[in-house]
Amino acid sequence: MTVPFLSRRRPRLKAVTGLWHRGDGAALARISRKSGTPRLLDCRFFEARDFAALVREMGGVVAADRSWRANCVCVMDCQSYDLKQLEPPDVPDAELKEAMRWQVRDLIDYELEDAVIDIFPVPELPYRKEERNFWVVCARTARVQEPLSLMRRLEMKISAVDIPELALRNIAELLPEEPQGVAILHLGLAAGTISLYRGGRLYLTRNIRLKLSELHRNVAESIDFVAQEVQRSLEFYESHFAQPPVAGLYVIPPELPSPQLTPFLRARFGEEVKDLDLRSLLEGPELPANLYGRCLFAIGAALRREAG
Repeated sequence: MTVPFLSRRRPRLKAVTGLWHRGDGAALARISRKSGTPRLLDCRFFEARDFAALVREMGGVVAADRSWRANCVCVMDCQSYDLKQLEPPDVPDAELKEAMRWQVRDLIDYELEDAVIDIFPVPELPYRKEERNFWVVCARTARVQEPLSLMRRLEMKISAVDIPELALRNIAELLPEEPQGVAILHLGLAAGTISLYRGGRLYLTRNIRLKLSELHRNVAESIDFVAQEVQRSLEFYESHFAQPPVAGLYVIPPELPSPQLTPFLRARFGEEVKDLDLRSLLEGPELPANLYGRCLFAIGAALRREAG
């Protein structure tokens, strides 16, 4: 691979390009941090399932403005990797990643030789500081190479590969309540997640197995299911990590609008439930509201500084 999976290098430039390659196309975003508030310089979504069509569509834009090519971070598609929390074996730190690679071999449905993994620490438990766990990201090599191949064809300089949970972490750090703890609910077209962050660290993420099409067919039942998943996650965060309740629960507006979702959750969990409005967190041009949702993880990747 050109760069380490989940590379932790600090980008050299103040402007970063994020690319999110997903099933129905790809998103590009470019963000500058020269001022206090990040500035969204540009944001595009290219609707094309065919790789060659994507290269053609994106290639014209990138060729017209070569600044897209510098300092690029790509984000894995949500369905293309596994994220697991594991206790590490008792080995020296230098051998930890390879040892945990062997630990996941019985947890994946493909050969270990075909796997790319990376690890990053789970926040320690205040009452058991001698114990430590790690998040383990595992993906087929071919799935990691998909967005990298697109970036190479576009002659983009690849700085890092990230996952959506860490792209959301970069967005969470812009929220005023993040130092006290925030939860972010994201319902994608195929599935969703509820993720909890504090102090720039990912504490917990839970998959929500619900398609947006199902949410629209069975609104009351589906929203209640989402609320139960959120409740379980909040309770586990508070009990397992001995943390106070989160100061904010943010709902990322779904690409298929669901106007009943946030009011229902606010009635269930209180006034700390809010829609996440990226326009209020970033400077830059006024863009269509739905574009922010389609480019969500590209924006999160472009907000990347030094990963923790």
